[in-house]
Amino acid sequence: MGTVVNLKEIIAEVDLLPEESTSYWSKKTGKVVLITDEIMEAAEGGAPLEEYPDWMHEPITIAGDILKHGADYVALPSKYDINEFRIMESFCSGQKDPKITETLLQDIKGRGAFRRFRNRMHELGLEREWYKFKEEALKKIAIEWCQENHLKYIDE
Repeated sequence: MGTVVNLKEIIAEVDLLPEESTSYWSKKTGKVVLITDEIMEAAEGGAPLEEYPDWMHEPITIAGDILKHGADYVALPSKYDINEFRIMESFCSGQKDPKITETLLQDIKGRGAFRRFRNRMHELGLEREWYKFKEEALKKIAIEWCQENHLKYIDE
């Protein structure tokens, strides 16, 4: 059996993915690597590693391997693929109490929506329910990603 994807690792990675970066799953090692746009640009530029600080050498080398052997890597879903706002909206709409649904949907409109949402989750004591809902949504995305890329996975 080939390398198997650990869903928990994928979920954690896509949940914490910083802007201007991409995470890749290596078919060879079964590990996830995070490559910032800056690191990828350095690898694409082809300048000698010595021109970069020591801490950049390993990531640039990995990015170079991704460029040369792209079929050995699979890009994880990006923040844009995830659309956390849509997940929040779905959570809000799924509340049993219509007043809570209305309040939450109002909170996620406009600037500061994520902050207001977090504050309201705390105020209503819904944090645990929210994080479980979000994890399930991310798990579904991770499973779909595995299926789209014909990857076997484990869910431990």
